[in-house]
Amino acid sequence: MEAAEGYIRRLKRGAGAEAAASDGTDGSDPAEGADEPVVIGLHIRNGRDFRSKKLSTAQWGQLAACANILAPSRDANAQGERRGEGRGVPEARFVVATESGESRRLAAAALGQRAAFYGEALEKGTGKSSGRNGTVSREGARRALLELLVVARSDAYVLTPMSSFSETVAAVAGMAG
Repeated sequence: MEAAEGYIRRLKRGAGAEAAASDGTDGSDPAEGADEPVVIGLHIRNGRDFRSKKLSTAQWGQLAACANILAPSRDANAQGERRGEGRGVPEARFVVATESGESRRLAAAALGQRAAFYGEALEKGTGKSSGRNGTVSREGARRALLELLVVARSDAYVLTPMSSFSETVAAVAGMAG
């Protein structure tokens, strides 16, 4: 839990995704709380074992539009516009949990530079063929749990219906089920 909390704090401080995932600090900051960005957590289940075909680029764009609606915009609000409209959404960060490098690339393209991912994408399977940890390894399980906690500690959510991972995020976040 502490690692997830530290990651969220570093994202709110404006650390890059890589620094937030690997700087080894606890994420505390004496100026914490002042003008922090909103962190919107997305869990997007995109595996072929879950849906008949992968999400298209247009569908990722629709998910990004949903996430942007949740993002407050000081510039837009000052002009009397609704949240997510207009310019000025830089104070929002999007932390994305999804199961493959391909899905990460599509999410990054849809969400832009405000997208953050915990660490590098793991290879599918055990990873033994490359000598690296894969999604079905002890490191894969640890990573999945950490990503679940990071998304659950976000300020707002875009989750996948009928996904036990998303249901667990909602439960940990204290959302009514």
